[in-house]
Amino acid sequence: MIYTQRKYNAELFVKAAIALLTLVTIAAFTFFNAPVFAEEENEVTVPINQVVKMSKLSAEQLAKSKVTVPRSWVDQEYLEEHFPQEGESKSKSSISNIPDGTYTQKPEITSDQNNAIEISNFSFELTYDKGTLLEAKATFSLKSESEAIEDVRLVLDGDNSLTPTDGAYDESVEDFSYTTKGLKAGNLYRGTLEVSSESNSDSIEFKIYPREFVNIADDDKSIIGAHYYAWYAENWSNVGNVYTPLLGTYSSKNEEVVNKHIDWATGHGIDTLIITWNGKDKWTDSIIKNRLLKSYLIDEISFFLLYGWGGKVGKVDFNKNYYRKKFKSDFKYFNQEYFDHPQYLEIKGKKPVFLWGSKVMSGDLASVFKDVRELSGKYANDLYLIGTEMGFGLVKEKPWVKKRIKQMEIFDAISSYTQLYHDFKGDYESFVGKHKGLFRELNRKVPVDFIPYVQPGNNASKSKPKIPVLKRDPDIFREFCQTAKENVEEGLNIIFISSWNEWPEGHQVEPAKEYGFKYLEIIKNTLAGN
Repeated sequence: MIYTQRKYNAELFVKAAIALLTLVTIAAFTFFNAPVFAEEENEVTVPINQVVKMSKLSAEQLAKSKVTVPRSWVDQEYLEEHFPQEGESKSKSSISNIPDGTYTQKPEITSDQNNAIEISNFSFELTYDKGTLLEAKATFSLKSESEAIEDVRLVLDGDNSLTPTDGAYDESVEDFSYTTKGLKAGNLYRGTLEVSSESNSDSIEFKIYPREFVNIADDDKSIIGAHYYAWYAENWSNVGNVYTPLLGTYSSKNEEVVNKHIDWATGHGIDTLIITWNGKDKWTDSIIKNRLLKSYLIDEISFFLLYGWGGKVGKVDFNKNYYRKKFKSDFKYFNQEYFDHPQYLEIKGKKPVFLWGSKVMSGDLASVFKDVRELSGKYANDLYLIGTEMGFGLVKEKPWVKKRIKQMEIFDAISSYTQLYHDFKGDYESFVGKHKGLFRELNRKVPVDFIPYVQPGNNASKSKPKIPVLKRDPDIFREFCQTAKENVEEGLNIIFISSWNEWPEGHQVEPAKEYGFKYLEIIKNTLAGN
């Protein structure tokens, strides 16, 4: 017992001595090494765990959650992100302003020509935040995701080194310009840019897509929108398509395909894509955010969303709490994820959403529309809701027609996706002919904005055999486009196309092996410049 007590007392003495020695050491460090903060011009207040040289802190400072110290003590990445100095980048990437290109190409390139570009002129600016640039090198390799093309190395002069336009490497920001040969329009090129300074070197991958067609979509004040589907998986063969895409049964994930779509659309006057969205974190949501809106050519076209309810609008009853809550939740998501995108279209300064199948939704639509317009969010009060409210019966002078048209006041505009129903027995010519009266009457009667639409035919005989076939006829489609053009609302000047790529229903205008670019050329010659 006495031995145990003595052992215990000895252990206490040792612990006390160690504690005292630690305090003396800290005090000595504090006295001899503690910075004189009043003399430091470059200080920051940071969490204690961001300080690298902990030994210089006093016991009092170590007990705090935050401490003021010289910048040199703090983790460099943390400093750049939270306390950037003048000229210092917040980005963790050492290179900004990824190269872009301007291209000199053969005029009026079409799909059946060899789209070789004789000379490509590139210009770009490099910002390097790790010292004065000493060298920059570029390498390219051709990679096509939609067809098998042998990799091609495009060699610049000498060892691929680039010379700044002012002739010397003497700044952290340098401008470059160079020419090369051998690119081909309509292919996605990948390159690597290697840069170095006195003590650092980095590389970054970049992409270049030389256009096949000149963008004419911005040459006028009209808006031509095409319904777009991003739902295709690789090598789809079970959708019941009658026609064959010129690009084959592609995947909507294919980066080169997305750029070709934008190239072809804007090259024939289509300004905006009306993209079908079928739910948060679902396939279309992922493809839109991670592929379409990150494509090389996205800044050359606008877009907005089609709210599709997964194709089950006939069951949507807004008197049921589930549908009301889901509708409001989805629009909150649009506020957070889409409306802020710089390419999201604005109509009359508002954010449009196309409500597919709105006329067969049931319940209190007016109340739920009021709810979403009052949601908290930057754009909540600036929605432009487009209803699919057209119908051939609206040309009649009936009491129910007047009541229905009165109900359209809850929308900002009305349009249609297609007017083809199971009870339509006519051919494509009579279908287009009926639209002449429909457009004229609705433009006169509807109390909100009116947006006409066109479609090139319809053939869902493999996927939905009960729907009647409207056999395509380019001349009648040209007439349909002219009818829509004559009935655009003055001051609005918008026309929708059903569709860009609804292959299962066969009313797409995307180029196909059966008809090439014919329907895009009709759009270009009749609607572009509207």
